[in-house]
Amino acid sequence: MKLKILSVDCPISGKGIDTSSFYESPSFTDYDVLIIDPQIISDSWLEKITPHSDGSLVTYSNSDGGYSKSLREIMSRRAQETKLLLENTGGIVICFLRDKGIVLNWASSLSEQKHEVSMYSWIPSTFQRDKYILSPYFHPITRFGREIGQVNKNHAFFQYFMALKENIYFEAVIGDADLLECSQPIASNKVGEIISLEVLHGNGKFIFLPPFDKTKDIDKVSGILIDCIRKSLQWTTPLVKPDWLGKYSLTGEEDLLKESKAVDSEIKRLSTDRERIVQEIYKLECLKGILYETGKYALEPSVREAFRVIGFDVKEPEEYYKPYDLFAIEDNIFVIGEIEGSRNQIGVEKYRQLLDYVMEATLEGNKCKGILIGNGFVDTEPLSREEQFTEQAIRGCNSQKYCRMSTFELYKAVSAVLSCPKNQELKNLIKEKIMSCGEEFKFDIKLEKV
Repeated sequence: MKLKILSVDCPISGKGIDTSSFYESPSFTDYDVLIIDPQIISDSWLEKITPHSDGSLVTYSNSDGGYSKSLREIMSRRAQETKLLLENTGGIVICFLRDKGIVLNWASSLSEQKHEVSMYSWIPSTFQRDKYILSPYFHPITRFGREIGQVNKNHAFFQYFMALKENIYFEAVIGDADLLECSQPIASNKVGEIISLEVLHGNGKFIFLPPFDKTKDIDKVSGILIDCIRKSLQWTTPLVKPDWLGKYSLTGEEDLLKESKAVDSEIKRLSTDRERIVQEIYKLECLKGILYETGKYALEPSVREAFRVIGFDVKEPEEYYKPYDLFAIEDNIFVIGEIEGSRNQIGVEKYRQLLDYVMEATLEGNKCKGILIGNGFVDTEPLSREEQFTEQAIRGCNSQKYCRMSTFELYKAVSAVLSCPKNQELKNLIKEKIMSCGEEFKFDIKLEKV
């Protein structure tokens, strides 16, 4: 089933993600995942209510023309929708942890007790161990900083912190002892204060994350979050039985347990085989992505995996913290690749980008090999595609002796290697051909001669 995601008041966007505002979005229950930045929720009352001399905001429902009533109603409605999303669908709510900011206090009249409305008043109450551990009266502690301390490496959102560690900051920490006792910390700052955690709410998960710099490549952030979400949705909460339950048994239970154990053993064996097969199929499907995919989160990983199959020790982007699409080191030579997919030809701007990267690395004292990899005319069957690169891109690559390669030729090389997986000589020949190529790479190695 297709994952339905709603992004509320934050720049996270992409294919399959609906975007809206807190006050105008459709019901949260239409979605499996809610990603929300609460920062501007309070702008509503900052615009409508005049602050007192001490900076506080107060309104009275008997004299504000129904504003406080409508605000309470929408907070209550959003809380109910969030609760249903979590409990009924087992979904995920991701909330960027913000400083609480200015709150609005309301009362029925001047003589009545005041109640608080904040940017977190839409959070549904979570009740565990006879305590409200998360409620609309959530109070994070203001604490601005950038230094991230420990991160739970086993958590599905570990990648968010690793891939964006230079761009994450925090403006609040969580210090509520009851909440910390009943939740799973994800990350802390350098002094151990919690800046990210996961709270179980029914079958769902409510996750606080520190925000990221808005100047960061939003496509990359969106892709990373989607990957983390998909990993998180695969997790399940184990059933915990009381210790004393083993003292109580029913007739036939022992025989059934033995039979179940035998069946479980066979299922485990078959599941292991199936998992291996599924992983192999998935790997091959990803490799075939070099023929039709585009973009940073589809084409580029497929190309990197294809180079690994050939025998290159290709690094993941998180390992080298450079903007290269592809990076490997072969015989002390930096292999730097620029990858592009398009419905048209690959233009000269991708060559210029590659030139900049190679020149920078060369000036740093490294010997480099530049490779321009193109998947042009992706909507056309590979055998019928036109020239992949523009004349300017071709002239530029030729002038620098860069290897120019279509993903179809790369596909041919990968296919040959997979047909002879133990043939190391074949891999070496392909790598040597790529490393020595100063024009267009064509796979023309005859397998019978290898």
